[in-house]
Amino acid sequence: MTVGTRHFALSNDVRFYRKLREAAGVDMELLVSKVCGMRSTWIPPKVPEALKARAAVVRFLERQKPGL
Repeated sequence: MTVGTRHFALSNDVRFYRKLREAAGVDMELLVSKVCGMRSTWIPPKVPEALKARAAVVRFLERQKPGL
């Protein structure tokens, strides 16, 4: 799960993440990117924060399903 420090729903996203991990036992990670707003970790593709977010998602997926 990715969110930026300027996202209007940052607090709600953190609470949602905690509920999923702690109450529901969902294996997930929360990546908070500095200054980013809504969806800015994905668009535009050459922004350093976007590259880091996508790399983190790929690493997470690879740990879930090796060889994917």
